[in-house]
Amino acid sequence: MDVVICTAAVPGRPAPKIVTAAMVAGMKPGSVIVDLAAERGGNCDLTVPGETIESPNGVRVIGITDFPSRMATQASTLYATNIRHMMDDLTPA
Repeated sequence: MDVVICTAAVPGRPAPKIVTAAMVAGMKPGSVIVDLAAERGGNCDLTVPGETIESPNGVRVIGITDFPSRMATQASTLYATNIRHMMDDLTPA
């Protein structure tokens, strides 16, 4: 896989490990793991909460712990871009 998004989290407990170091070692260089459960320790053996690391074989593991606070800005930007492109298509002049 080129991109893995991990989201398994259990409230009040450490996140279950579902991506092992051996699995990461088998991935292609340039692959990315986004661990949305990093705040609870992460679903990947290599996740470092609050940091983005690169494994020895070139796989980037993103362990950012504040994704929810970043989502509003990204969603607003995406929506605004889509509306702008729609208006460009509706009014070419």
